Amino acid sequence: MIPMGDRTGRGVSIARLSEYVVRDDNYRSYVRRRWYVYSSVEDDPIMQQRGVVTIPDFRGQWKSSTLQILRLASAYPSHAQPFHDASSQTLYDDSGMHDLIQNVRRFFPKSIRMRTRLHFGSPIETEYSLRSFGLDISRTLYPEGFPSSSNSDDGSNEKRMDDWIEEDIRRRQYFDDEWRRSEAPYRDPSSPVALFPNPQDIIMGRNKTVATTWSGNILYHKVIEQHAHRYMEAQDTGTNWKERTLISIEILHVLPNEYKSRFLNRETTRWVVFDDSKAQVKISQSLRIMVRQTVARSRKG
Repeated sequence: MIPMGDRTGRGVSIARLSEYVVRDDNYRSYVRRRWYVYSSVEDDPIMQQRGVVTIPDFRGQWKSSTLQILRLASAYPSHAQPFHDASSQTLYDDSGMHDLIQNVRRFFPKSIRMRTRLHFGSPIETEYSLRSFGLDISRTLYPEGFPSSSNSDDGSNEKRMDDWIEEDIRRRQYFDDEWRRSEAPYRDPSSPVALFPNPQDIIMGRNKTVATTWSGNILYHKVIEQHAHRYMEAQDTGTNWKERTLISIEILHVLPNEYKSRFLNRETTRWVVFDDSKAQVKISQSLRIMVRQTVARSRKG
């Protein structure tokens, strides 16, 4: 257990699996680790409430098979522990092991998959990924300093590796900031082109999963539902098509003005905004579908 928690106050437990030996007929090493975590959390009610973040560190020479640790983890009565596993941040530098865990992870329940993160790459890359989750484990794992390197800028024979990692992370953060600035114009709701959709944008296409789960599409259907009764009344009273067209035009103006929404269609490597005429056709179609569904529900009722 590292002495400080993450940025939300949860406890953090690290298992250096490169120094771990697990045998099928010997649970002692695994149970010993669990017992130590229990004793660390036992007198901390806040940590018990918020949970513990576990970090299995597979970087380095793993002395046991991956299947052994998975078998032990699945057999251990974790439901009896005095805290819940808030999340698991697993570190790898072996692509084969990463692919194996990715395949095993597909069979986990969705609730578990949401709490697990896999970080693959060099020590620097995995440290950087962890810090994006508010976890800094470098000085905890290496309290005496990282292994020295002769590539020193000041001419000395040694340079602390943690200084080099800090420098590299600052460089990565600089590139991240530069990327955010470069793509900011595409985030503007008035931009006719987007690198990727904003949460309030409406994604066009026949993918039903996207249509039912994307926040912008959900918002769009709510707006359609709010205006469907007027469209239905115009149909029932035999009002000419102009009034129904005016309703679709009104929605066409409401979406960008009130919700900053755009109708986006995928083209090669970017998203392009639908022109107003195509968007209006889409809105009229959605209104007709909503009216038919409403009529069908009322008849069934």
